[in-house]
Amino acid sequence: MSSKGDFKKIRLQAEGQGWRVEKRKEYWLFFPPEEDQPPCKIAGTPSSSRSLANFLACMKKKGYKR
Repeated sequence: MSSKGDFKKIRLQAEGQGWRVEKRKEYWLFFPPEEDQPPCKIAGTPSSSRSLANFLACMKKKGYKR
């Protein structure tokens, strides 16, 4: 799994599904379309495929469809 390429695809798909994406100093925040749910957070440079898998699990719980 290429985390950099996969992350870009995930970001573009999420934005297409109505997610708001913000780049912070050291991490990214993905806000789901429902305003009452907290955002999913991932490091600016995902260091392992496990961190990407955990991030995807968080997003799927909040309505992200791959």
